Amino acid sequence: MRRLWTEVYEQWEVEKRVHHGGVFDTEHLREIERLLPEQVISSAETGCGKTTIILSNISTKHHIFALDDRSAGEKSSILFFEQCPLTQLTNIEYHLGPTCTMWCSLMAHTDIRFLS
Repeated sequence: MRRLWTEVYEQWEVEKRVHHGGVFDTEHLREIERLLPEQVISSAETGCGKTTIILSNISTKHHIFALDDRSAGEKSSILFFEQCPLTQLTNIEYHLGPTCTMWCSLMAHTDIRFLS
């Protein structure tokens, strides 16, 4: 049986960490991770935090669409994942700003748009 990144995260997290955007429940994230393949080429999410930590280890290129909240200091969602030693920062592509604006801007440069 493969080792899940949520389990690695739980071993690292001595006390529950929180950030500005709230925290995705680890138990629910573990169940989602079990359904995912061990490795994917590309993934995307709106917002960031614990899911970013996990997905940066599963995805070769993980896109985050989020507001830049680093000015919030220790409550920052971006600093939350950036400061975690488990995060694979080289696998993350940032799209910072209002999600709709950023998403629409990115879609303007694509030939095919599929929303399911």
